This record gives sequence, C-alpha cells and structure tokens, in this order.
Amino acid sequence: MQSSAINYANIELRPKGIIIHFTNRLDRYSWIIPYYRLVTYSTQTFSIHSNGHFIKFNKNKNYLDNKKFIDKMIDSKNKFLNLGYYDA
Repeated sequence: MQSSAINYANIELRPKGIIIHFTNRLDRYSWIIPYYRLVTYSTQTFSIHSNGHFIKFNKNKNYLDNKKFIDKMIDSKNKFLNLGYYDA
C-alpha cells in the first residue's frame, strides 16, 4: 500500500516490540513490529522499516519534540536484543 495521505502516526512501546497506529482516509491500521525486525534510519527523513515495508516521517517540529521518545524506543530495542556493543 502506497499513500502520501498519512499525516500522523502513534508509536506504542511494548515489551517485545512496537505498534504503529496510523489512519489512511477513513481506515485505521496498526502495524506490529517486533524488536528483532525493527530498523530505523535517520536521514533527511526519519523512517521505520520491517520486513521490506517502511513508513517515513518528516523531520519537523513534531520530530524534534519526540526525539527523546525515539531514543527511548531505540534503547528499548537494544536492551531487549541485549546488544551491548551499541552502548555509549
């Protein structure tokens, strides 16, 4: 499904992954991503990838306001996967 009509999304932290809730027209979707499948990229946009699918977010004021949450999401993934080599 490709659409540029998605304006906002909610990300919910869960013990073994995340859930992304978003609306497309009148339909509401939830995308469940386990931490072992979660990949994030921060370039000109911020994107979340899993199993060949992705969602992109603009790096606007909302991104800057939620940067602490994004860092917490990445830390939760690292703790769950026990990836000690990413510790600073």
